[in-house]
Amino acid sequence: MSLRAFLYGVLSLSMVIYLAANIDIKITLSLLLASTIGTLVSYITNQLEYTRYMENSKNERKLSYIIRLIYQPEYARTIRLEKRGLCQVLKEELADNKRQVKDNVKKFYNKFFTLGVVSEITECILLRIIPWGACVIKLYTNQVTIAQASVILAAVSILPGVYGTVFGALISFNKNAMYIDNFKKVMRKSKLENKHGKTFLPNKYIEQINLIELSNVSFMYLGGGKEYALLCVNLLIEKGNTIALVGENGAGKTTLAMIIAGLYKAQEGQVLLNDINQNKIEKDELRKRVVYMGQDTKLYHFSVAQNILMKIPQCREDYEQVEKALKRVGLYEKVMQSVYQMDSNISTEFDEMGIEFSSGEKQKIFLARLYVSQAECMILDEPTCNLDPVSELEILQLMKNMFVDRTVIVISHRLALVKDVDKIIYMRQGKIEEEGTHCELIDKHKGYYYMYKAQADLYQ
Repeated sequence: MSLRAFLYGVLSLSMVIYLAANIDIKITLSLLLASTIGTLVSYITNQLEYTRYMENSKNERKLSYIIRLIYQPEYARTIRLEKRGLCQVLKEELADNKRQVKDNVKKFYNKFFTLGVVSEITECILLRIIPWGACVIKLYTNQVTIAQASVILAAVSILPGVYGTVFGALISFNKNAMYIDNFKKVMRKSKLENKHGKTFLPNKYIEQINLIELSNVSFMYLGGGKEYALLCVNLLIEKGNTIALVGENGAGKTTLAMIIAGLYKAQEGQVLLNDINQNKIEKDELRKRVVYMGQDTKLYHFSVAQNILMKIPQCREDYEQVEKALKRVGLYEKVMQSVYQMDSNISTEFDEMGIEFSSGEKQKIFLARLYVSQAECMILDEPTCNLDPVSELEILQLMKNMFVDRTVIVISHRLALVKDVDKIIYMRQGKIEEEGTHCELIDKHKGYYYMYKAQADLYQ
């Protein structure tokens, strides 16, 4: 509702109340009481609907997930191959979901029914029986004229609607505010002064990240017992270096990457950017400068340009950026051969004229996204885990050529492909056990040496 419509409703309500009150104040009060009760019922109903929605949201998400499993292509093959067992699982999950939804409906049914009964009774007595009965009696006893009775009966039909328009808008604002509040909790941004009085540093103090330092950093996952995922990690990363984090599964590589990116907060120790504590830098500013590309990074079924820029292109300069990035990763010709070129959708799910990319080409799109981001430090967690060795080598070579002046941190299990990085960090059980170049670590004949040798033996 616009402000103009709201003010018009307030004015109309005032005029109707004034005219009706001049004829019979008691009937007017009856109408106002009925309208107020109706408004309160609407308010309580909205509160209950919100509560029911929140309690049922988990069931709705699960139902949505099961439906996605049924129609998405990447799950179709598995469902067909495991037809009997998996179909039974899906049926059981759907049945269980249905039972939970039914229980949720039962829980709130009586409350909604009671509110509905109160609303109907109120409307019947205060908006029908009392006003109409009073008018008939007053006409019969000559206390009001036919014209006055007509005004009162007009008020009976008009006032609840106008009252509902005015106060219904306020109730609607309140209802929307509850949902918006949830959105704000997710999207809430750091301010220069938070509730604890922490002052964030202005952007000018981190014009360029020349050094990233981790000092005695420890981290423990909630619900993970008393075992540290990282323990007393000390690390220096200089600007322009390419660092490889290697080690067995569960060694703490991804956790360390998350902490450097500011996605996890170290429980002990500190992360310094140019001797500035990472916690004192605004999150938005940190996200621009340190970019994390995880194992589950996805392409969206939007245009190529939108996927690379991660926004809607606004001007020619935006398309020039996309063009430059596509040329660097070797996808320019393929994209420009499509009907809509850089505005072509990725995937043909929603557009038959869209472009399908292979796994290696998708990784190149991710690299193009990083290229236009202008981030100073890029963290890539297993960026080539689904690629064959030839494609992986091509991606790693692209990374090396594209990000010469930037700091790159790569997590990889294929040690043969990270031999040429500036520094290799070998991790085990949440600690850094070795660091140095490939040759230096081979000469030590420790954990990295045996891990590399084990992989090399597989190709002999």
